[in-house]
Formats: sequence, structure tokens, C-alpha cells
Amino acid sequence: MKKIILLFTLISASVNYGQNTSGYNLLVNYPFTSNLSDTSGNYNDADATNAPFQGGGIYLNGIYNNGNNGNYSQLFTDQISSFDMNKFIVKVDFKLDNSANDQILICGKYFRWLTAYTSNNKLELLAYSSSSGNTIVTNQTITSNTWYTLGIEYNHDANQIKIYLDNNLVNTTDLPAGFTFFYNDDFIFTPEDGGIASIMKGYWRNFYIYANATTGINDIYSDKQVSLYPNPSNGMINIDTEIPEPIKSIQVFDSVGKQIGSFFSDGKIKLLNPNRGIYFVKVNFAETAIVKKVIITG
Repeated sequence: MKKIILLFTLISASVNYGQNTSGYNLLVNYPFTSNLSDTSGNYNDADATNAPFQGGGIYLNGIYNNGNNGNYSQLFTDQISSFDMNKFIVKVDFKLDNSANDQILICGKYFRWLTAYTSNNKLELLAYSSSSGNTIVTNQTITSNTWYTLGIEYNHDANQIKIYLDNNLVNTTDLPAGFTFFYNDDFIFTPEDGGIASIMKGYWRNFYIYANATTGINDIYSDKQVSLYPNPSNGMINIDTEIPEPIKSIQVFDSVGKQIGSFFSDGKIKLLNPNRGIYFVKVNFAETAIVKKVIITG
């Protein structure tokens, strides 16, 4: 994959450009201070493993799930379905134990179409299209054991990404002509990067997504409208849906994001000789995709 380095545009630190969310709809808000609930009521609880609520947020221990270590941490939002990818804002508070080189935010559990991380204590972003990874380098130093609010605003029409730190605009980057995120309907958000087998060591809280106000909340399909049963399952899975669209295809991924099956079915699939564990079933419709977790008992 070709990698393009994009030079940042420095914004004067003497001027406060607060992040403005007017013109957007709030799609989801996970406070992550005492539970995993979405306070907007639009989506299901987030999914967490070995992630205690402490220090004013939810803590990840920096141990990645490689299949051999039961002490790993994980944190995934629900699949945030059907928002307008042409214009959106993602915000999260974070605090890193060691800010030298760590993960902050990964948009897309499987496709990782936008990531934020630190490199040599500097905040960087990586934005993926189908043909290239575009690195956005900022001059913002991230200090260990310090809370920050990261805001990322994308506008497809302007072909531009804006980065906010503590609600101050610190970077504006013009993307290559014709840039489009390679997201493939993967709208699970996490501090874990499966591509490099790494998860942050530190804290998250106050996770928000705002989407273009042209997409009304009532028009968004929720994963509450799709159910899998039996769950746990021995490999035979039935899918019920209240979404008024036919199912186009069904994909199954293991816990590290590897696709293990693809089906063209109206609501019933069978996994052949699956290993025990957690799997993710992606149900693809004409206008959206819903991801659900299933436990296989063998």
C-alpha cells in the first residue's frame, strides 16, 4: 500500500478555535466512567474485557489479545451504523501511561480506515483510502499521565480533516484529490490496532460521534434490530432482522478480525468445524451493515 506524508498546516496558538458541533446530530456517547452504556440510547453497550472503571475513565492495560494471554484488555463500541461518512466528528478523552508511542483511537476494527496515535510523543493520524495511507503529522506534544480531548472532523466536500486538541484547532490538512475513506461499513471504534497487534495503555472516557445533520436520527438502523440465535451456538446461527431491507450477504470474522466465512443467505448460516471462542457476524444490507457478536461453544 502506498503511503503519502501530508504536511500539516500550523494554526496560531494564540487564537482559540473551539470545535463547533452545530449542524451535526449526536449519534452516540459512551461516557465510560461507570458503565458501558450509550447515553444517547441509539446503540447497545460497548464490549470490554479486563477494562476496569478507575481514575475517571475506563482503563486498558496495554496487553493485546494474541490468543495466548488471558490478561489482555479490549474495548469496542457497538457497530455505529448508517451515518453520513461525508461529514462527521469523532471525539474522545484519553490519557496515556506512556505517551512516547501508543494507540489512541482506531476507527474501524477490521479496516482501520482512520487511526490516531503518538509517535515520539507527537500526535499523528493515518487516513486510509483504497489505494494509500495518508499520514498527518502534527506538532502537538502528548505528555504521559495527562488527560486530553481529541476531536477529528472530516468534510468530504472540502476534502479536509481538522484536528482539535482540548477543543482547540491545531491542524487542518487537505487530503489528496478524490480521497474517500476505505471503510467498508466498519464502524466499530476502539483503542486497539489489530493491524500491528497493539492496544493503548491508558484511559478512555467521553467518546462521541456526531454526523451530518442531513442524516436524521430516526433514519439510522440500530444493531438492536438484528438478533442472532442461539447464542452461544455450536456453529448453526439464525439471523432475525427488523430492518426493512433484504440481507445481501453475511460475513463472519474471528476475534482478531480475520474473515473465516462469507455467505449469501436470507438468515441462516452454518460454520464448519469452528473453534470455540468469540466471533463477529457482519450482516450486509443494501444501505447499511450490522455487526453482532456470537459465542461458539464447539
